[in-house]
Order: sequence, then structure tokens, then C-alpha cells
Amino acid sequence: MELTEQNFTIYAAKYYDNPWCFNEDEFLKDLSIISTLKRMIAWANNGDEINVHLLVNNTVCFYNVFEHHAASELLEFKMNDLHYEKMNAILFFLSYPLLGDGEFDLMFHRRITQEFKNK
Repeated sequence: MELTEQNFTIYAAKYYDNPWCFNEDEFLKDLSIISTLKRMIAWANNGDEINVHLLVNNTVCFYNVFEHHAASELLEFKMNDLHYEKMNAILFFLSYPLLGDGEFDLMFHRRITQEFKNK
């Protein structure tokens, strides 16, 4: 199935796996994590200070409720190329499938690793 704007929600629902979800609102809330990730990565790209733990936690939450290959496809579809390198740094840290060409921001990856090492 080719992912398009028209079938995005259906595609997401097909690969959604949350036994604790009881209604559509909860599904849409889980799907909206993409917007949160995009916003936080945009802040990081602009040089704003972000909470790396929160960014990684949101990524884990997203991947916990969607099959991993589908989660990566959903993220890749909704994010633009400017988000890929930082998102891939997180995905690489978590050993999840990478987006696009697989390149990642090495400095951001080091920051993630360092912050989790210190906690």
C-alpha cells in the first residue's frame, strides 16, 4: 500500500497495536505524537534548547504503539528532509529503522548518548 495523504490515517490504523486503546480519540492522540516530534526537532534545528529526554520518550511512545516499519514510514511521510538527521540520531540511539538515506546528526547523537549516560 502506497502511503498518501488520503490513506494516511487508514494506514496508521492498520499498523496500530495498542491493546489499551478504547476509542478513536486515543488513537488520534497517539498519532499526533508525530506533530510533537516535528515541533521539537524544528526547535532543535533552530538552536532552541529542548528536553532531549522528552524527545526520546515521545519517540519510544510512538514506536510502542505502531509496528516499527510502519512507524518509520509514517514519520518519514510527515517529516521533511530538514527533520531527518536529528530524528535519525534518535532512531539510531534506540536501534529503530532510520528515515530517508539513513544519515544522522552525529553531534546530536552524542548529546543524546551523553545525557542518558549521565542520568
